[in-house]
Amino acid sequence: MVKNYLLTALRVLLRRPLQSVIHLIGLSTAVAACFLIFNYLRHEWSYDQFHEASDRSFLVLLRFTHEGEENINSTVSAKMVDAIGESLPMFERFVRIADGWVSPVRDDLPFPAQGLYADAGFFKLFDFPLLRGEAGAVLNDPTGVVINRSMAQKIFGREDVLGLALPINIQGERHQFTVSGVMEDLPDNTFLPSIVGKCEIILPFSVLRKQMASMEEQNDWGMTFSYTLAETREGVDPVAAEAALQNLVEQVEDYGRESTEVHSYELQPITKRYLALHNPRNHPTSTTPTGSFVLIGIGLVIALIACINFTTLTIGGSFGRAREVGVRKVMGANSRQVGTLFWVEIGMLSALSALFGIGLALLANPLFNEIVQSNIALRFDGISLLALGVLWALLLLVSGIYPTQVLSRFETINAMRGSVQVGGRGYLRRSLVFFQLFTSVALISVTLLMREQLSHMLNLDLGYKGDQILRINAFNRDYSGKQAVERLAVKLAGEPSVLAVAGSANSPGSGLIWFSWDDDGVTHEDFRANTVNGDFVDVMGLEIVQGRDYSEEIPSDADRAILVNETLVDHFGWANPIGQRLPGKFRDHEVIGVVKDYHFEPLTEEIHPLVIAQNVQIVFSVPLQCGWQNYVTVQEALVKLRSEDLASGVNRVKEAWLEVAPDFGFDSIFLDEEVQKFYEEQRRWDRTITMASILAMLIATLGLLGIANLQVAQRTREIGIRKALGAGEGSLVLLLSHEVIWLVICASLLAAPLAWWIGTLWLDQFAYRISISPLPMLLSMLLALTVALFTAGLLAWRASRMNPVKTLRAER
Repeated sequence: MVKNYLLTALRVLLRRPLQSVIHLIGLSTAVAACFLIFNYLRHEWSYDQFHEASDRSFLVLLRFTHEGEENINSTVSAKMVDAIGESLPMFERFVRIADGWVSPVRDDLPFPAQGLYADAGFFKLFDFPLLRGEAGAVLNDPTGVVINRSMAQKIFGREDVLGLALPINIQGERHQFTVSGVMEDLPDNTFLPSIVGKCEIILPFSVLRKQMASMEEQNDWGMTFSYTLAETREGVDPVAAEAALQNLVEQVEDYGRESTEVHSYELQPITKRYLALHNPRNHPTSTTPTGSFVLIGIGLVIALIACINFTTLTIGGSFGRAREVGVRKVMGANSRQVGTLFWVEIGMLSALSALFGIGLALLANPLFNEIVQSNIALRFDGISLLALGVLWALLLLVSGIYPTQVLSRFETINAMRGSVQVGGRGYLRRSLVFFQLFTSVALISVTLLMREQLSHMLNLDLGYKGDQILRINAFNRDYSGKQAVERLAVKLAGEPSVLAVAGSANSPGSGLIWFSWDDDGVTHEDFRANTVNGDFVDVMGLEIVQGRDYSEEIPSDADRAILVNETLVDHFGWANPIGQRLPGKFRDHEVIGVVKDYHFEPLTEEIHPLVIAQNVQIVFSVPLQCGWQNYVTVQEALVKLRSEDLASGVNRVKEAWLEVAPDFGFDSIFLDEEVQKFYEEQRRWDRTITMASILAMLIATLGLLGIANLQVAQRTREIGIRKALGAGEGSLVLLLSHEVIWLVICASLLAAPLAWWIGTLWLDQFAYRISISPLPMLLSMLLALTVALFTAGLLAWRASRMNPVKTLRAER
């Protein structure tokens, strides 16, 4: 019996090759899309699950209030671990980590590398594979370091390098280390790169403590430069451990002396760090549960559209099988047996679609990785096979339940006559096609809105030109960055490929220091501040709208002059800003010029009041008392190059920089490239929604074939009669296509408010956004209407050209 069912189902599929191919395309596309999304989300949700103690490992967060606003920091004071010691038996260990650029020396030439400072328990809490060395000993020696596989190959050309000497420049000073371990490169599914980079070199945390000793003494508990990870003992309730941690810290004698705003410490599971819904403000991740749910929704929509498409096509082709059903019932088959035959057909088709879908997923995976900015290989283990089995069962159930019920219940006499009516008045069928069109038009409209906003951001005048500005990392805790930039300016003076050189504490793309202050009990609004030297205004291409720029001919400028932006002038209501001073307890200074507002933050932020100073002591006197000098002095070199020959200009700057600042290494990027990173997330979602729209529209087009096929099948004899009475091909095409046209128009009109609402939610994150116009909705409607007319009209035109003699002899 089963063999007969399978052979019959195979014959049916081969007898209708066009319809079978259309079914395969739709369902295979859905399988491929769902499997790719499943594989991606599985990777996203697997972050740090591979550690043995992952369920007991936490990141310590610091919750506090600032001016009535609650904040969360992911960094805490290194002194917290010192104060706790071994006083909490609930915890197995605490591990502090902090990032920092270092410069290992190869052939007496330093080059930049991403360093990580970590306590000795790092490789006990994290199960990162060690290729050389023992996990419990590699970081015990204060002169021992661990390097990853790539760095070992880069420096030594091999991996067996235990005990070899490795000089490393740290903040301008050369230190001698010995390689105590070699680790595998970090896997893709760990949260560490999001906060501390690639961890190319891991140094003992004690090395950093020596560098920061003076700052810690000055700022006590307020110096939060490191992350702290905690591992609880087995069986310990995390809530109880968190309460015990808070109670013990509060008992410490100097707790809160410099950090009066601290409220509480919290434990965040490391397995939830990457996808944390409320990320700490220091290092927000680019992936959130919301994004995952959107991808799940996209996959479900594509699968549902494919199932709807299958249903409409199956019903549309059912008239050709009406007599077959009648014959089978006359020969003794009941509805259950006929239904089983149809289930076997659909099951076979779904199985073939799953196989083709896997092949399509393999082919499309590189493109998918490019869209979501990942490098994830498809996995075919037990979990993946189980997911494919569940997906196949769902496709089989959702796409097959309605057609099999309809086809197997044809009345015998009507089926033999070929006079069957499918779906009554066709409300369900029309609703299914309507949903396809509704979803497709909404996706296309949202895609066009996202494209328009992204184009607006990329083409907006930022107030400066960063395409010719090379930014070089000059960060150094011994505050020598400013001197290095000054030496570079002298070295490049007269260089034809270089237009100007300047230094900056921060630049667009790296953020600016912000703070507020109290004056006689009155709290003023926050403002941003930047410390610069050299030709900063010229390098950035800023416009002075009032007053003047800094001048080397006026010695007092370097000590007491500041520049402000237009927003700050408006904020304080200065009618004449020149000669004004900030209304706070700052050292002597005056405003000498006003720069036109420029975007030094992403377009998700409004332009804030800005102060540009050459003397770090003017506006940063308070932060300097807290030991923040390394963050507010010049730590970047900005070199403006001639556009005619950027490549040779970069090479010349590199040579000069390594001569004047050999201990820094040459870590550079063009400013416009760095700023573009702000909008990579928007680009990613634009690509994702665009691809979803294309797939949805492709599958919906196949659905339109279904309804057009049904129209032609139901009205074959009517077409012959109308043609015999003189109806032209154009009128017949319009007759057979008008239902599809109305479905497209109605779906578009109802999809427009949904697209408008989704677009508004997405645009709300941007301070500088487009105004939503009806154009994207109209364009999406026009596109859907064009596709619908082409698809349905082509089939209707083909039917209108049939010989009326043949159509009048048709069974209906």
